Amino acid sequence: MKKFTAEATYSIPAARVREIQSDEAFVDFLAQRFAGEFGAEVRSRSVTVEGETATMVATVYAPAEKLPSMARRFLPQGVEVTIRQNWDAPAADGSHTGEFLVSTKPDKATMRTRFVLRDAGEGSRRSHTGEISVKVPLVGGAVESQALKYTDRVMGIEARVLEMYLKENSGQ
Repeated sequence: MKKFTAEATYSIPAARVREIQSDEAFVDFLAQRFAGEFGAEVRSRSVTVEGETATMVATVYAPAEKLPSMARRFLPQGVEVTIRQNWDAPAADGSHTGEFLVSTKPDKATMRTRFVLRDAGEGSRRSHTGEISVKVPLVGGAVESQALKYTDRVMGIEARVLEMYLKENSGQ
């Protein structure tokens, strides 16, 4: 298991980020863009809001030929990736916390973070503290080290997609 930190910035306040990310239209938009970034296809997506908590889940499938060469050896049938984001109830100080989890099927890798999203100037910033675990005998540690190179990309996709979503939906 390898630990990491990552940050993402947004042009809008934290409460608005959370509101958008808890909307089914955005989750559809995010799933399509995430799948496109990795050459995958969207399998499912959902949003569940219960009181002041929210959960977003999207699952995509990447065929083996779209995977990095090292991964193809261990995932010859491709991989299903599920992205889950759980939002806790908003804190009294205006911050928003939660968990971001990426898991694979077959169960070869997971990335889990706890995050806090706070206002920063006109926008907001989300700080992630997480860990990556790769369950592949003999080379899991090496793969984890390689995967660390992609954490900013994975965390950054969501922020970039939110900004694209805002631009495409600014007239609504």
